[in-house]
Amino acid sequence: MKAALLAIAVLLLHSLAHANGQKPTWADVTFDPAVNRRGDWCPQMIAVNNGTMNLRDVMRGIKLSISIPDPIGYTPVGFVNVDADGAIMIEKEGGFMIEVLDELARRAGFTWRDSFAFFSTPESFGKTWTELVQWQIQAYDMSGEWWIPTIGRRQLGISFLQGFYDSSLVLIEKSAGKKIPSFGEKLASWAGPLSPLVWGMSVIAAICVGIAYWIIENKEEGSDLDHEVSAHNALLSCFSAVLLFTGGGGPAPRTFAGQFLMIGWSLFILVVVNGYAANLVAFLVQKAPPLYPMADIMDGHVRGLPVCVWTSAAPGPIMKDLYPNLNVVSGSPGTMIKQMRDGECQGVIHTRDTWTIQQSLKEHNEDCQLAKIGDTIYPSSAGWAVKMDSGVMCTSIIRDVMDIYLVEMELDGFIKTTKRKWMALPSTTNHSCADGGGDEEDSETTPLGLNRFEGIFEILALVIVISVVWGLVAKRFARPTDIEGEESTVTKKVNVMKLTAEFTSDLVDLDDKKPKTTKPTSYDLATSSDAAGMAQLQLQMNEIEKGVQEILATMSKEKKKEMSVPGVTSTHVDADMSSIHTPFKPGQGNGNPATTHEGVTVEGKANDTFSFFGNLSSFHQSLSQPKPGLDYDF
Repeated sequence: MKAALLAIAVLLLHSLAHANGQKPTWADVTFDPAVNRRGDWCPQMIAVNNGTMNLRDVMRGIKLSISIPDPIGYTPVGFVNVDADGAIMIEKEGGFMIEVLDELARRAGFTWRDSFAFFSTPESFGKTWTELVQWQIQAYDMSGEWWIPTIGRRQLGISFLQGFYDSSLVLIEKSAGKKIPSFGEKLASWAGPLSPLVWGMSVIAAICVGIAYWIIENKEEGSDLDHEVSAHNALLSCFSAVLLFTGGGGPAPRTFAGQFLMIGWSLFILVVVNGYAANLVAFLVQKAPPLYPMADIMDGHVRGLPVCVWTSAAPGPIMKDLYPNLNVVSGSPGTMIKQMRDGECQGVIHTRDTWTIQQSLKEHNEDCQLAKIGDTIYPSSAGWAVKMDSGVMCTSIIRDVMDIYLVEMELDGFIKTTKRKWMALPSTTNHSCADGGGDEEDSETTPLGLNRFEGIFEILALVIVISVVWGLVAKRFARPTDIEGEESTVTKKVNVMKLTAEFTSDLVDLDDKKPKTTKPTSYDLATSSDAAGMAQLQLQMNEIEKGVQEILATMSKEKKKEMSVPGVTSTHVDADMSSIHTPFKPGQGNGNPATTHEGVTVEGKANDTFSFFGNLSSFHQSLSQPKPGLDYDF
């Protein structure tokens, strides 16, 4: 009975001791070559190869030996948490890496809390971090530190697991004040909402629309362009297209193709102008951007500015390979920000997740003057490491098994959720920078690039092509004429109306008995004593008849207007005006004063009038009936 009670008491004390955390199982000395706690994984590898074991079950029931960083004086904060006795805290208080490791052990079925050791930073031994991981994977099954995978490390036989820590290298700088824009920058500030490429492409688009409008609308009746194929018309079209962009007016297309073109151009203007206006608001409220010593790492490399780098770890050789002439100042994650503030360097090369934590810590960024500048220098995702061994102890199979579960944890959001929780803890976030700090490229307003308007540019290009093809086809199959050089029907109507007006004006003058002393009026009638001249006269009179018929058809729809037209004698015009009778020779009259109009002689004066109400037959009759005192001698 006593023995049983004693056993229960021992178990309770053991449980109570572990309730507060686990202390390291081994107190191994870092870099001790005698330490060898690796297990033999070859039986499991053979079983997987012969099909008697599933790869996912390889680690079930296995006690994994692992080396974990000593959190005393170790960064980043909250990665590994220990209690006052130096024991790793249990459940979800152990820190980000410990929580991920516990979940991985639960899914894969292995244990580790009774088989781990702390390690010290290699700088205290005068070693590098690459030398540390080499020793760890030789002494333990796995190194429980986040390692940046590099080609040099892989060549040393180090195998890296699926990454869970963003170790991408970025440049951190401290603001040197506010940037004061130059006079030229102030003048061009109105163009800031759109990138120069967008402005340039918009101008090209306006020119293309103007040329397309000129092709479509040129020489069209009623168009806002004149009837000459000239450079002036082309420039006028481009000017009208640009004017529509400003909202100050624009073209007035007559053809359907031109109207379709203007619809597409208006849609383009709507999208671009509204995008400009939306981004303009951001530019107007934007504060003066901070001024930083380097535009990016290449700028610092070219100018030879000092940059703090974690030289004893992977960032050191990475930066040396990428920028051989970079002015490097050695530092560590916990000291480099202070070194920069003290003036030892102008920038710091940090890993992304480390910077995410430090920017929210008061001891690093109290004045909110730090920011990430430029793009990512070296993308990377860090994770644990094992020895590349497939035949001696077969530890490579550990990587294969763990990668399965780590990828699943990444996909189901466990790692992301855990990291977010870790970065929101009071120990990792005790300071907020509402008006400063963070990422410089995220805080500065940027112009809208061409990629934001690619779709509308493509639509406009399609509209221009369709409109031009449409307009050319419409011109080719136009109804008035297919004979080059022949006057259009509308032009003929205009000429006939002009001729009729001039003819009527002269007759009214005769009726008023005013002397014909003014400059003769041209009827555009060719007269000649030979047959060719008479034939030409006949054709022109036929054109007059057609024009009069069209005029009368229009006038019949409106209120009839009374016109006073003097009578004509000695000229016989048939009712259908198909022929003209000329009893007199050109130039001969009846003794009355004569007036000559480009070869057409008009003699006598009018003393009578007749009313013309738009009836063609009465007009013919008036022309056929002689009137005293009036004689037209052709």
